[in-house]
This record gives sequence, structure tokens and C-alpha cells, in this order.
Amino acid sequence: MDKEWMKENKLSKEYEEGVEYFMEFAIKNGDDPNMIPCPCVMCRNFKKLSGVDVRVHLYKFGIDSSYKNWIWHGERVTRPNSSKRARREHKCQILSSCFFQCGNNNSDGDYQKTIPCLRRTTRYSSKLLPSTRT
Repeated sequence: MDKEWMKENKLSKEYEEGVEYFMEFAIKNGDDPNMIPCPCVMCRNFKKLSGVDVRVHLYKFGIDSSYKNWIWHGERVTRPNSSKRARREHKCQILSSCFFQCGNNNSDGDYQKTIPCLRRTTRYSSKLLPSTRT
């Protein structure tokens, strides 16, 4: 089951099914089936509660929708595959080579090459770092 249910209205059927799925997952895969870290927006996995209390909290307060990887409930986090890592490294190499082509010597006044290089640097950095605003 995907985790889109975490964004649904607490009264929806999807949310209800998601809570049941989560509870089964947490009891089966967690460290202690009797005391479960509560992922509600109030507890944020800092408190361990009984399964009944966790369920009540999830309906009363809602689940913390930023809790994507259920690491406190036994979910294994997978590492990015090597092809993604290779693409990321390739982009970093491009960015790095572009940076060094620009150079740090601005005394020659040759800005005709520097400006396009800086544009490429900005474009690649925004792709590497989605939070970067240009």
C-alpha cells in the first residue's frame, strides 16, 4: 500500500484503511508489539503507546505526513541504486568542471565567457539542489 492515505481526511475510507495497514505493519515489524512509537502529529514517534492508544491518536490528531519511511516501526530504508548515484555524480562533475572553467581571475575583463558559464552553473545547481531558487 502506498502512503498517500497519510494526506487524506481523517474521516475518509482511505485514511481508515491506511491506519489499519500501518497498525498491522507496526505490530508485525516493530521492536515491541505492545508499545509502539506513536506517529501522530502530537507525539511524532517520541512517545511509545499501546496499539489502542496509537490508533486513537491517529484518528484524533492525524498522522505526521512527513513520516515517509517508517523506520521507527521496522521499515527498511533502501539506498539509491547505483545508476541514480552515477547520474548524480556525473552532474556534479559537470558542475565542477563548469566552475573551474569560469576561473577565479576576473582581472582580465573577459566576461563574454564567464556569463554563459555562470548561467550553466546556476542551471545545473538548481537541478542538483531542487530547493535552490534562481
